[in-house]
Formats: sequence, structure tokens, C-alpha cells
Amino acid sequence: MSVGLIHRQIRAPRVPLDGSLAYLAVVVGGAGLGVYVGRAGSSLPLVAPVAVVALVAAATITPRAALIVGLAAMALPYTWGPDIPKLGFGMGILVGLLLAVSQVGGLARFRPTALDVAVTIFAVTPGAIIAFQGGPFHITQWFAPATLFPYFGFRLVLTATDARRAFGPALVAVGVGVSLIGIWEGLSGRNPVVKAGSVIYGSGGQYITTWNVPDYRDGHLRALSTFGHPIAFGMFLLIPLAFALAGRSRWNLIAVGVILAGEVVTYSRGPWIGVVVLVILLARRRRAILAAGGLVVAALVVGPIHRVLIESTSASTEPGHNTYYRVGLLSHAIHDITPLGHPLIDLQTAIPNYPDVTSLLAGTIVQTGAVGLAGLLLIVALSVSALVEAHRSGDRAYYAGAAALTAELVGLVAVTLITNYAFFFWALVAYVATAHQAQALARQATPKSGAAVGLGAPDGVGPIGAPGTQTT
Repeated sequence: MSVGLIHRQIRAPRVPLDGSLAYLAVVVGGAGLGVYVGRAGSSLPLVAPVAVVALVAAATITPRAALIVGLAAMALPYTWGPDIPKLGFGMGILVGLLLAVSQVGGLARFRPTALDVAVTIFAVTPGAIIAFQGGPFHITQWFAPATLFPYFGFRLVLTATDARRAFGPALVAVGVGVSLIGIWEGLSGRNPVVKAGSVIYGSGGQYITTWNVPDYRDGHLRALSTFGHPIAFGMFLLIPLAFALAGRSRWNLIAVGVILAGEVVTYSRGPWIGVVVLVILLARRRRAILAAGGLVVAALVVGPIHRVLIESTSASTEPGHNTYYRVGLLSHAIHDITPLGHPLIDLQTAIPNYPDVTSLLAGTIVQTGAVGLAGLLLIVALSVSALVEAHRSGDRAYYAGAAALTAELVGLVAVTLITNYAFFFWALVAYVATAHQAQALARQATPKSGAAVGLGAPDGVGPIGAPGTQTT
């Protein structure tokens, strides 16, 4: 008997980590944590240490475990997140920081991509403009924690093949979980996890942004689930929906139905437009075709959806007024663009008669001018390039991620990055950047191979740990 065979026989068995079960465990623990937080009041003394311990423990097992725990932690209600001194508010900042720290050992092997550079430029532009204009700024503005921490935290952990393969399935599980909360909220009229908040106004009559405020459209409660706002909830759901549409298993088919139902109860047209973009990009998939048929039927038959769409064309209705508001907002922002913008300006007073700058495009133009707009357009260009490459590669997981990012960027013309949705957006950008790099390395390794390589084609979207054809 060979030494190698003896070693294989006495080696301790490896316990498989199933993504769905892992997420279920996190959801159950999170629900119990939420009940405690809701009764105890302050969340920071409990949530932050629990997140630290869970992520560090997961990172010591595998990068895949760290990824799953990190995604699940970011899906916890936004208002439960910690307020980290000098860095900002939100679980995504803490998750990104811990993921990055857990992967410090792999920094020597890290190679930056064009998308890494573009995201960094976009994130630090406000601080650079403030310094150039001689305005007051803090050193942490150069770190841009709300953007760079989640981006590079996931970027580093996704360099591990197992973590990349787990990203899509884990997000599908997260999407189903938060969708079920949103569906319950939309049908019952009450969020089962988060207490309702209220808008707070300052002495000057300006509102102070608060989350979990009940919002109604055409008499229907708009679900916000754990994301604090229905638009943030709807925009997040585009990400797991893309991976579910690209999958082949029965679980993914069920997930598509649940996530689409969650999208419906947001009554948010920005995310609905994103769903249409996804369906168009994934039109060759049978499930995307079925989803397209379902969308057409829902638009024509389901009363609340049909009314919202019809009312969007009339300025005398609330949905129509919001449509014209967003068009006017973009028009004014583009018309008044300056080279460097005004990073410290109060967005509620930046554009007269437009107190709510609900567009990432408009906000970027107002705060960072043509320079910031150029950075944003660079991210868009690289994302579209990744979409084209992913389509050619035949890698279904990579293409699903690139399609989701494209749909997000289309939606962000009318909406902006808010609450924990922003952290998931940057995690998605990190996934696309890593997938692009993996494809490039795979082509260098096998330049004459015609087979799809990189992230597990053709079965890259399935149960976590399912066999794939990854080579990197």
C-alpha cells in the first residue's frame, strides 16, 4: 500500500458546506438576533461583535464560508448595522473590512484590473476635489469606506475559486429569504422583522433621511424587507434574479418565481425596468422567456401593476409626477454640470425645487462634476465590455453577473445607491472584475482551447459546491 493511499485513508473527512443550509442557519440566527435587538434597543454592542466573530471564524475555514456569511450578514436589516467611528454606518463596511483582513495573506498574488482602478478613481474623486479646492476633509475620505471596503473585501475573497462558485447560489438564497419577508410585508401590511420608522424634519423644514418608513403607492404598501426602502430592495433583487434565471436546477426555477413576486410588491418602476433589461439580456434562456411572458401578463392583467404603469404617463398622478420629477432632475443636473462639481453641497438644496436627488447619475454630476461623471462612465464602459466578453465565453455564471451589473447601471440612471443595497452593488462589481480576470488568465493558460473556462461553465450556477469546470 502506497504512502499516498494511506494518507488518503487516514485523512479527516471534509464536511461539505451547503450554501442553502448555511444561509438558513444564518437567517435563523439573524431572526433571533433581530428579536433581541428590537427589544434591547441599541444594536451596535451585539451586532458588531457577532459579525466579527462569525466572519473571522468563517474565514478560518474557507473563503467560501467567509463569502456566504458576509453576504448573509449584509442582508440583515440596514438599521441593525453598526455605526463605525470615522468610517460610516452599515454592516457592509464591517464585512468588507473583515473580508479584506482575512485575505491579507493573498495580497502578493493579487493583480489589479482596469475595473479595480476605475472603482478606486470613482470612490476617491470627491476627496481629491475637496483637497484641490482647499475645503475641509477627513483622511477617511481617501479610503471611501462605503465603496472601497465592500468592493475590495469581496474582490480579494472572490479570487478563491470556491468563493467565486458560491457567489451566485449564495445570492439566490439570500434573495429568496428577503423576498419572502417582502411578500409577507406586502400582503399583510406589516414588516415581520423591522419596526416601522418615520420621517424626521430639521428646523429648516428639510427632511433628515430615515429608513423603514412605510410607503404606499396606489393604496398598496411598498415592501422594503430588510433594505429600509422599496427601491433599494427592488434593485438588490435584480442580482439574485439574474443568477436564478441563468441556473438550470428546479431550485433556481422556484427562486425566479419568489424573487419576481418580491419585485412586484416593491411597486418600484426603476427595478421593474431592470427586470426587463435582464430578460432581454438573458432572452436565450428558457426561464427568461417564461419570465418575459409572465411580465407581459402581469402588466396587462394584474390590477395594481397595470394601474401603476398607466398612471406613470400622466403628471397628474403620483407615479406620473415621480416620472417627470426624475426626468427634470436629470435635465437640470446635466444642464448645470461644472468641471469639478461641489462635493460638500447639500443635495437637498443643490437643484432648486428638486430636494431629493434620487439618481446616482445626477448626484455624481452635482457633487463631482465632469470629472466624477467621467469616472462613472468608465465603470459603465468596462461593465459593458465585460458583458460582451462573458457572452462570448459561454460561462453562464459570469454572464449572469455581467447582465445583472448592466441592469443595475440602467436602473441607477433613475435611482441611487442607498442602504445595504449599495454594499451588494459593489460586491457585484467585484465579482464581475474577478470573473473577467479569471477568464483572461484561463485564456493565457489554454490559448488554443475552444471550451468555456473560468467560473464553472456550463454549470457554474447551481447548488453551492456543485461540480463545475473551473480551471483557475
